[in-house]
Amino acid sequence: MENPLNDPNGSLSKGLVIVDITTTIIFAVEMLLKIIAFGLLFSGENAYLRSPPNLLDFFVTILSVSETVYKNYVDYESFIISID
Repeated sequence: MENPLNDPNGSLSKGLVIVDITTTIIFAVEMLLKIIAFGLLFSGENAYLRSPPNLLDFFVTILSVSETVYKNYVDYESFIISID
């Protein structure tokens, strides 16, 4: 649904940002609750990272949180790299 031709200050773009942040928070909270309940890795057979679906969920959630933080909270101008 994102389109480079859409107005970045328009209601569609703002709505998509809100949905993106909301779903990222929901999945991150779910991941943290499962880690608290099952343990991360070394707490037996039911540990969170011993289950393939949870392992995939972990990496997708970490990438989503990283992308959300980068897109919404990092000053892009400080990351300009000049090639000399």
